[in-house]
Amino acid sequence: MPSGVEVANFRIGTSQSYIDKTTSQRINKTEWHSIVIFNPHLAKVAPQYLGKDSKVYVEGQLQTRKWQDKSGQTHYTTEIVLPQYKGELKILDSAQKSDSDMATQEQATAWENSRQEQYLETTLNDRIPF
Repeated sequence: MPSGVEVANFRIGTSQSYIDKTTSQRINKTEWHSIVIFNPHLAKVAPQYLGKDSKVYVEGQLQTRKWQDKSGQTHYTTEIVLPQYKGELKILDSAQKSDSDMATQEQATAWENSRQEQYLETTLNDRIPF
């Protein structure tokens, strides 16, 4: 990896709870996942907007790597990797939307509306026989 490339590493937990049929007790289970972001824009945004208990959607590639600790013991780590030009990170916390998030959403909505208007104009013009 070239020096100067911004990378973000963090862990997220996925939780599930269920009732144990034999004891009738609620069981809470959390699985932890390592996330590695090589996309420079997402790597910059992630530490600014993500915190403990943030809800996030992550889409990337599963990669398992092999490494050795100081004693020479071999370990394997599976990570969700967001490469430089792929992957997706969405912050799902609606309460923590910033002004820039709102502006981005408004821009996306305006762009989508203009696309729909262009489509309707083109479609209608193609159907008019004169």
